[in-house]
Amino acid sequence: MTKASSTSEGSLLTGISTIIFDIGSTLKHMQAWDWYDDARPCLKRLSATHRLLVGANQPSLMLGYLEAGGMAQYFHHIYLSESIGYAKPDPQFFLHILGQEGLNPTEVAMVGDELINDIAPANMLGMRSIWIKRGLGLELAQTMDLEAKIKPDHVIRTLDELR
Repeated sequence: MTKASSTSEGSLLTGISTIIFDIGSTLKHMQAWDWYDDARPCLKRLSATHRLLVGANQPSLMLGYLEAGGMAQYFHHIYLSESIGYAKPDPQFFLHILGQEGLNPTEVAMVGDELINDIAPANMLGMRSIWIKRGLGLELAQTMDLEAKIKPDHVIRTLDELR
């Protein structure tokens, strides 16, 4: 499978036991407190077959937002930068999560909207990288011409494509 390729249904998550999700522009609109329409159905479906984690550069108050919105129930654990003391793209952010969960990076997928914060460190650590092309991350990628420099394993436009 080549980097940044579209894949047929069923192959994106083959061999993956754990999925780490970013929050802003991945699960929720960046400038608003509403979830994307595809977030809840995706999390509900995938939580039945995979261990789901949050790995996000967010303040601790995001935990209350996840709980109030009924989204926290889908996650095995929620890792927020303010709580763990590291922020993406620092590899220590991901190494902390992998260590806490006892995970092999090759069995983990990182799903996020930002090529620098989510995709590049996932690639470096040997996790499967899945870039969702939307929101602020897409705007940054286009503005900074990042698509030529950082290559995700897979590119999706909606969370419905995570199979």
